[in-house]
Amino acid sequence: MFMNTNVLDKYAVGSVFVIGGKEYILDENKKLDIPYGADIYDIKYPMMEKQ
Repeated sequence: MFMNTNVLDKYAVGSVFVIGGKEYILDENKKLDIPYGADIYDIKYPMMEKQ
């Protein structure tokens, strides 16, 4: 889902996602650097940008 769609476009650059207890910061390309094998079923999403 995170690799093939632009779900993250609604979040601001620098938004912090907590995945499997670790923090990942949304980069300027609106991507997260999640290592292979990470538990992506435990995600805490930040607030979305206002549109």
